[in-house]
Amino acid sequence: MTQAIAAGSAPPVPRTGRYRWLIVALLFAATTVNYIDRTMLGLLAPVLGEEMRWSENDYGNIVMAFQAAYALGFLAMGWLIDRFGPKIGYSIAIAIWTIGHVAHGFAGSIASFMAARVVLGVGEAGHFPAVVRASSEWFPQKERAFAIGWVNSATTIGVILTAPTIWLFMVWAGFDWRQTFIYTGVFGALLLILWLWLYSNPRESGKVSDAELAWIEHDPPEQVARLGWSKIVTKREAWAFAVAKFLIDPVWYLMLFWLPKYFASTYDVDLKVVLLPMIIMYLLSDVGSIAGGWLSSKLIQRGRTPNFARKLTMVIAGCFVLPLLFVTGLDNMWLAIVLI
Repeated sequence: MTQAIAAGSAPPVPRTGRYRWLIVALLFAATTVNYIDRTMLGLLAPVLGEEMRWSENDYGNIVMAFQAAYALGFLAMGWLIDRFGPKIGYSIAIAIWTIGHVAHGFAGSIASFMAARVVLGVGEAGHFPAVVRASSEWFPQKERAFAIGWVNSATTIGVILTAPTIWLFMVWAGFDWRQTFIYTGVFGALLLILWLWLYSNPRESGKVSDAELAWIEHDPPEQVARLGWSKIVTKREAWAFAVAKFLIDPVWYLMLFWLPKYFASTYDVDLKVVLLPMIIMYLLSDVGSIAGGWLSSKLIQRGRTPNFARKLTMVIAGCFVLPLLFVTGLDNMWLAIVLI
């Protein structure tokens, strides 16, 4: 140790403690609730379309209302979470999206469904900024991508659990779709209580050992400076992230909202028949989410820069998207499922 200090380098900080993984579990649960709430309309669309006499265009407009509000909501919610921190900022986001989710149960027209989706979208836009901010508070760079990978894997867990949630409320409990939207709002209410009770930054939690806190904070201090919009738009890093989101998110939301309809119309199968293949596809995306975070973190641990590790992981992930080019020419549904 004396030689290390004399040489100008501090001794390595050991990886220790487990409390930070409770935060991952909390964010995992939050992501699951987030995706159940946003996905429920898609699975109920056949029932609602028949009762409300929606056209495909009507449903598309309702979906677009959510996506537009979600996109603009990032700006407001990102500012809110930076201003008040993830504990308060994310609490506000959870409350807003839960109100929007429950409002679906009171909607009676296309306009009112669009309004409910707007409120839901604005609130849910706070989720991933809060995940990133909380992860940066609780994890050093060497573990951060792996932690976020686990949290992101809950997106598909939420999608998968939406169908049994609907069955539980509508078939087992005998509720109609309106009551189902209203009573599943309890998930958001419980999440809000848990978040306010369990989350704080590591130093204020009172439950993190000195050794674990040293591991969490062992990265060199980051240079932080507040930038105005005129400076942000000149940063190539900002444009790189924005363009990547612009290209990736439409693909994800196409899968999320339209995949059941695609299989039903293209292969002429009942949605119940295609439920298992959809679960398989979403579970495989969980594998990709966790594996991507693991690969990035492992490369950093082996001495690669975060820049190299994350870009290489993204290139590999991008290559796995290419088989989608061949899906529309396939007559075999199961082969299409494999490629997707």
